[in-house]
Amino acid sequence: MGAGKALSSKPWVYAVNTMPSLVPFTDGLEFCVGNPLDDTFLNVIRDEVQVLSGLLPDWLEKTNDSINQVRDMLKSVLDKNPASIDFKVKDEEQPIGQELKEGSRNSLQVMSPMIPNSWDALLSRDFSASPAHYRSVLIFDAPDRNKWFTGRQKELESLERCFALHNSCHNFRMAAICGLGGCGKTTLAVQFAWKHRAEYEGGVLWFSFEDEEKFKSCVNGLALRLRMMRNSFDLTLTQILTFISERKKRWLMVLDNVDQPLLSKKMRKVLIGIWKRQSNGHMLITTRHERKEICECVDLEPHGCIEVFSFAIGEAKEFLRSRLGSERAAGQEDTLNELVVELGCLPLALEQAGAHIKSLECTINEYLEDYKRERLRLLSEHQANPSWEYESRSRLSVHTTWLLNFDYVRKSRFGEVATRFVHTTAFLDPDEIHEGLISAELLSPEFPTGKKGEHLLINKQVVKVLTKYSLFQRKSVGCMRLHRVVQQVIRGMMTIQEIAKAMCTTFQLLKNAASSCSESTTDIPIFSIIRHWLSLKRHVLQQMPNFKDALDISRVEELEELITKGAEKIVFAGTLTPGKHSLENYRRLSALLDGDFDKWLGVPEKDYPPKKKIPTSSDPLIFRKKEDGV
Repeated sequence: MGAGKALSSKPWVYAVNTMPSLVPFTDGLEFCVGNPLDDTFLNVIRDEVQVLSGLLPDWLEKTNDSINQVRDMLKSVLDKNPASIDFKVKDEEQPIGQELKEGSRNSLQVMSPMIPNSWDALLSRDFSASPAHYRSVLIFDAPDRNKWFTGRQKELESLERCFALHNSCHNFRMAAICGLGGCGKTTLAVQFAWKHRAEYEGGVLWFSFEDEEKFKSCVNGLALRLRMMRNSFDLTLTQILTFISERKKRWLMVLDNVDQPLLSKKMRKVLIGIWKRQSNGHMLITTRHERKEICECVDLEPHGCIEVFSFAIGEAKEFLRSRLGSERAAGQEDTLNELVVELGCLPLALEQAGAHIKSLECTINEYLEDYKRERLRLLSEHQANPSWEYESRSRLSVHTTWLLNFDYVRKSRFGEVATRFVHTTAFLDPDEIHEGLISAELLSPEFPTGKKGEHLLINKQVVKVLTKYSLFQRKSVGCMRLHRVVQQVIRGMMTIQEIAKAMCTTFQLLKNAASSCSESTTDIPIFSIIRHWLSLKRHVLQQMPNFKDALDISRVEELEELITKGAEKIVFAGTLTPGKHSLENYRRLSALLDGDFDKWLGVPEKDYPPKKKIPTSSDPLIFRKKEDGV
């Protein structure tokens, strides 16, 4: 009976666990070991089982009440989100007792009732539904809007057409905003998100693609708020994308600064992953990549890519008036006009100038005079204000925003040729830079001499590198444009020795281009060469005092000769065939080349030269234009 005493402290535990092994014998019940037990021990077991059988109905009733409460709660969620959770639990019979028989005595039968929705089923069931189905989440991650936002109405309307916001059909759509760094791509995206916040009931999500670290910070920040953090970033990103793709209401996802040459695997998953095939949202990309490249990258139609340029002069002045206040800008219309022209109407430069003027509490005229002397120093002292926590400070100043793009040019396949050409363009007329100016042999003396066809392919490669991030923007077939503030940054990055070398190379490129001109002007128009020469000459004259202080005498003499005899060398570089044209024609062309740069640069060709006799159609000069008689 020692064993019986040990078991009697909690006999019901032992009884329940051993009930399946109790078998009737003629002499009584025995355990599986075959040892017979006396009636006293069996009576103890029977009494305890009877107690349990009396408690079981109450326990089942309480359990069923709890199950019903959970069922009602789930039903209320399902009513709000029909067909979102496929919850099926089969009815099962779970016996928790079996028959007990003892010879001729009254048998005790304990059978478990039917428990269709047990706690085990509820707790073990894996609900694979998205959090969007059972948690109402409001997401609006767009940065703060710019309270001085100006213009861009055509661009906003283009985005609205791309996304077809008036259409009730919630199909996935994609659009992109491309352009030079600092022209206001992110600001435009922010304005669009705020303007149409009500249409995106599914939320507005914002991810920085500037680098991997910022991208992960954006994803993890969203995951923490949604309680979707997982053991690895890959799982967290998958959970977030699943959550977004299953949202029933229309959403907007902005991928900001998609500028890297190579995107990481995780970034590509967001940009071109299959998760968005059946989704009901819109994706907006901001990038410095040129339109052609971004369209090929994400399979986007050209009309879905909105190109953004600098402000028009009127928009630029309106922005500064708003930024500075009407009182400060009152009565300074001419000065305001000159300042926005000096800044090239670039939104980032205008914002920096406005911040500087307000900080120093100076007049617009005082800032303009200082800017003419100091240029980039002023723009580097006062950055624009960041609009959100993940914005890189390097993008807040024109002095630094293009550094990564210059670095990409330098590291490209023909980086030496491309970089030296960038240096030469810092002294040219920025509005009309022809691809024909590129000469690999002149830009890099070490470059092997090859066939003309090979050099044409190299030129195309260089152009592709220069336009990839919109540092240079395509103006027309075979012609690019360069922002004047970008030119200032290029010159600011160069040493005095590099400036002198670049100027000499620029002259060689112009002379080479002049020698290839034909009367059909299929290559570079002679007017472009004239304007480039005038621009180069002005820069050489401005730098000459610095050259005399820092350079050896031979280089200084070379540059002085460039000023005095440069026009003559360009005229006689083969542009005009000797004996074919009169001496008077040579004099006219030389007069144009040695003209006043400040008066002529930027004047339309039909107005060239303002107060000089323009050759008539009978004059066989190659700078004549058939369409307007010049």
